[in-house]
Amino acid sequence: MLRPNNPEIDFELLNRRIQESLDAYIDEGSAANAFDPDGAMADSEDEQTVPVQACEEHAPVDPATKPPVLAYDDCEFVREAYKQLLGREPDPEGLEHYAALLREGGEKTQLLERLWHSEEARLFRENSPHQANLGTDLNKYRSKQKLFQLPLVGPILRVLNGSLTLHKYKLFLNARLNHSFRLHQEQRQELNQRFNDLQQHVHQQQSHLEHLQAHLHDTQQKLIRLERKHQTLLGRLKTDQSDLLQREKIRDEAVQQLRLRLTALESRPVAASAATVDDAGTSAPVAATATDSSSINEAFYAAFEEHFRGDRKTILERMQYYLPLLERCEPLKSGGKLVDIGCGRGDWLDLLASQGYPLLGIDFNHHNVEACVERGHEAIATDGIEWLRQQPDNSIAAISCFHVIEHLPFEVLSRLLDESLRVLRPGGLFFAETPNPENLVTGITHFYTDPTHLHPLPPAFSEFLLQYKGFGDVELHRLNPIPEEFALIEHGEVDRRCNQYFYGPQDYAVVGIKP
Repeated sequence: MLRPNNPEIDFELLNRRIQESLDAYIDEGSAANAFDPDGAMADSEDEQTVPVQACEEHAPVDPATKPPVLAYDDCEFVREAYKQLLGREPDPEGLEHYAALLREGGEKTQLLERLWHSEEARLFRENSPHQANLGTDLNKYRSKQKLFQLPLVGPILRVLNGSLTLHKYKLFLNARLNHSFRLHQEQRQELNQRFNDLQQHVHQQQSHLEHLQAHLHDTQQKLIRLERKHQTLLGRLKTDQSDLLQREKIRDEAVQQLRLRLTALESRPVAASAATVDDAGTSAPVAATATDSSSINEAFYAAFEEHFRGDRKTILERMQYYLPLLERCEPLKSGGKLVDIGCGRGDWLDLLASQGYPLLGIDFNHHNVEACVERGHEAIATDGIEWLRQQPDNSIAAISCFHVIEHLPFEVLSRLLDESLRVLRPGGLFFAETPNPENLVTGITHFYTDPTHLHPLPPAFSEFLLQYKGFGDVELHRLNPIPEEFALIEHGEVDRRCNQYFYGPQDYAVVGIKP
């Protein structure tokens, strides 16, 4: 009790009041303690030490063991105050509004008084009389607050009140700590479970990824094998195509030979002769070649040409060299006809067919003529010089002879040039291609592969002969050299001469224009 050290104060009366207040407070029990500002949750400073939970994440409280309303925090406190004062759950706007006030430092008792004095709380109390106890508690709390505000006595009462409620506050804190620990344990267990689940999920994903990587590796290996197999099949296909083309070529050659043989059996040999004029001016038959025609069967010679002439693709590529010469021939460009003497199987006619020139092929071999006609060309089987003799002067635009003049005696060659100059239009073109004896291998070996060849014609002789006969602008064109990869590497004059005589042009063409 207080000691009487101030004569102006009636300490006996003050002590009795303090004792009465303490006895009344003890009798109030836990309900009055709920509103004790020095109790568990009365001070606003203590209120801020309690962690605030989100409104949507509060844990349910067992009604049989739940603490007084002021023991709740944040949204739970608002909900419990609504239930006890208004008898209902708070609306979302009210819940957020009062929770925000508490978070900004507002006291719980202020919120309770505001709800207590509302019209809705008054109506609820009239229908639920037991709720009046909460109003009594609030009145007692206000009376106690007034005592705590007294000078000198108020602090002492606050200390005494705190001492009396310290044990209960300790129990309350222990309960809250235990509750918080349990929540922490539960959250930790939940986090551990989630972590374990995530680890398991990661492990599953890693396993799935490893499976996918293995599958990808297998797929890549399969693709590599398929690519190798594709390349192998492609190589086989190319080989098969090459073999097929070779077989088709052999078949075509065999068919051609059989056709020639059949034609030879069905027809009688035709004597090859040409007319010439002796010094006396009389005509006399002259053989077209030095070899008697009766000794060279047409079917044999057609097959011989097919075998040694070369494939059509190579021949056509070589013949394209002459196309620019034809483009400079004005009579040919104006619609005149080109006559190919010794047309053979018609390679030159095939090349010119796409150029739109009027063409005529002449050959003494009936088999060659039939082959040209089958390809759609105009061709006749006759002696070329005899045909020229029947043509009027200045009627032909161009005359070509591929590998013909080496088959002719000089007298026949001279007559061919004379008749060609006569029938050509002014500006008309004459050219003849023949093996080039300047290439020694060609002149002494390949030339004599053909039994109907007479003798090689040197380029200088052919050039002089055309000039002598009256052709103008005579030119020599040396053609078809041995590919460079087969030639010698020139380190001096000897290598150069060897390349010239052994690897030089295998053919040449002599070209003349009618003035």
